[in-house]
Amino acid sequence: MFSISNRLSNKVSITTCSPVASIYNIGTSLYSPSISFDFSIHEIPAIFDKTNLCFLFARQHHPAMKTVSSIRQKLKRPTIFNLIGPLCNPASVSYHVLGTTQMGLANLLAASIQHLSFKKAVIVVGADGRDELSCTGVSRYLEVDSGHITEHTFDPRILGL
Repeated sequence: MFSISNRLSNKVSITTCSPVASIYNIGTSLYSPSISFDFSIHEIPAIFDKTNLCFLFARQHHPAMKTVSSIRQKLKRPTIFNLIGPLCNPASVSYHVLGTTQMGLANLLAASIQHLSFKKAVIVVGADGRDELSCTGVSRYLEVDSGHITEHTFDPRILGL
């Protein structure tokens, strides 16, 4: 089963194992940092129609992120915008999957999401410190649904990984 989604992100979060990198590199054998993710607002709908997924480069499609992007690049470390940016997705999505590297941050995001207009959200903390589900160990995730927060785990061994 595939879901329709978009991803608001920053360049630093794109890794060789990123699902976004995989979608945009269909037909190539290796991820290449030279492949552009700077799609215009006019190109995004065609990509979405083809893949049911689109990548919104935060500083290109989000006015607040555009304003602070040069400062964030100079700092070269995570800032408060890593937390609030995904909560301010300009696509006004109803269902949201976020990733963070620490359970404390996941709990903070979940508590914040309870006060926003998402129908349902999942905040993922990878087993190996990634901000996405991990194949190297048991990941934890929080599900926010109807104002309730429920913690779950994902063990990749159930998929034979």
